[in-house]
Amino acid sequence: MHGTLKAPKVFRFKILVNFCLKGHTIEVCQLYTDKRNSNLIVSGSMDTNAKIWDLRTKNSISTLKNHHKKVTALNITPDSKIVISGS
Repeated sequence: MHGTLKAPKVFRFKILVNFCLKGHTIEVCQLYTDKRNSNLIVSGSMDTNAKIWDLRTKNSISTLKNHHKKVTALNITPDSKIVISGS
């Protein structure tokens, strides 16, 4: 389904998909997990947006909009305060 992200649950380097997050309008091409906070992930899409997700609530808490092309690079600073995205 376009724009649907199957959210991972990470258990010691194994990933178990147990729900979907909806919010992007077309395919997700990048996914980054926060190493300090396992409840946060960032997704990057061909829709030119990156979204920050709270896995506890299963909601997008912020959207980084209007990259020039699809979002192909994501990172989070070690203190978990800044999300970096690139296209």
